[in-house]
Amino acid sequence: MAIKDIKARLQNRVQAADPQAKVHTYMRNLTGEIDQNLLVGTDGKLHVWFIRRESSILADLVINEGFVEQKDTFLMEGFYAVNDAADSEEAFEALVDVVLQTVDADRRAGAGTKLNGTVQTAGAPALRKMDFAMFGQTQALCHHAEIVITVTPRYLQ
Repeated sequence: MAIKDIKARLQNRVQAADPQAKVHTYMRNLTGEIDQNLLVGTDGKLHVWFIRRESSILADLVINEGFVEQKDTFLMEGFYAVNDAADSEEAFEALVDVVLQTVDADRRAGAGTKLNGTVQTAGAPALRKMDFAMFGQTQALCHHAEIVITVTPRYLQ
């Protein structure tokens, strides 16, 4: 399957897990305040996820016969506006857990769908980072999370 199909499936799963967020399959290049609505979720706050391929590794399966496996790592990066009075950290942590669980349930071969048939194999998603980041044209302080998943979209020969 194509990379765009895998990203679209991850977008579908993240959107299902966090329905109030905006979810994009690439990092947006926003240049003005008019673009701010691309980052603001239906909850009225900066609330967005970006999905992109972070890396690819080719590994020999059978060296003399040229069998090669390609493993791609996808990054699901979330930003959520900080609001201490509303305990936004706890709310975002809960959303991150739902994203992790939703992607995990879909990546499995038995009970899941192997990301809707877009991959041969998929490792468990991992929360790599949870911190604060300044984001957006107005440089709003946001909770920030990075979730990664490594997949084998196809075997090469």
